Amino acid sequence: SRIAARVPKAKTAIAAAVTAGEREFEALAVIADSLEPCAPCGMCRQVLVEFPIARVILANTAGDLRVLTPDDLLPFAFGAAALPS
Repeated sequence: SRIAARVPKAKTAIAAAVTAGEREFEALAVIADSLEPCAPCGMCRQVLVEFPIARVILANTAGDLRVLTPDDLLPFAFGAAALPS
């Protein structure tokens, strides 16, 4: 549906995990029935940079896989380092 397509899935998954008490993440996997491994949207990429997630696993249902870092997905991201101390 159109509404489901607009809900940032990775951001929602991280928010649910944080709500459940999780604060450390080993990886986040983004998987879709697509031709290429599926990448998260820009809003989700920003959220990934804000949490200590070392690996982002992009995959499709055909078994294609890419393992990246949040910095690979969003170079020059805005983060805490950009704020005055």
